[in-house]
Amino acid sequence: VDFQTAAAINLYPNYHGYSLNALEVATLAKKCLVTDTVLFVTMRQEDSRGMYPLCRVPDVPVEQLCQLADKFPTLKIIALNSSFTEAVTMTQNRDNIYLDIAYLEAGDTMESLTAKVAATQLLFGSHTPFFYTRAAVMKAAGGTMSSEARKLLYQGNIRRLMP
Repeated sequence: VDFQTAAAINLYPNYHGYSLNALEVATLAKKCLVTDTVLFVTMRQEDSRGMYPLCRVPDVPVEQLCQLADKFPTLKIIALNSSFTEAVTMTQNRDNIYLDIAYLEAGDTMESLTAKVAATQLLFGSHTPFFYTRAAVMKAAGGTMSSEARKLLYQGNIRRLMP
């Protein structure tokens, strides 16, 4: 990886067969800190319930991501495709984990989410082409959410995170 030009790195630990507790991930995290590189971690690429039983890829354990964030509290981590419960767990007492909204679902998703997660930790994400882009747009545009929080979701947070 050329850390001089990379603004972010995306990890797929479950697909590539390693733990977020691996020594190599810690080494990468240290390098990301020095170069102000954002670390994306894809928690799941697809819902395991739809996978063929003999070809299941397990989700990234939320505990591992929390441990990584706690070990490197200034490392900017964006967790992609987390569930609502995982999102709440990961962001409790941690301000270095950010979440995209692609997999997050609740009755009024944005109101439920902003009641439990700071608006400064949320990013717009659609998980296109696996999900319809329009679904994420409707989720973000609808529901109860302040205009300031919506602006952070759409562009403010990612602009603040990316070098």
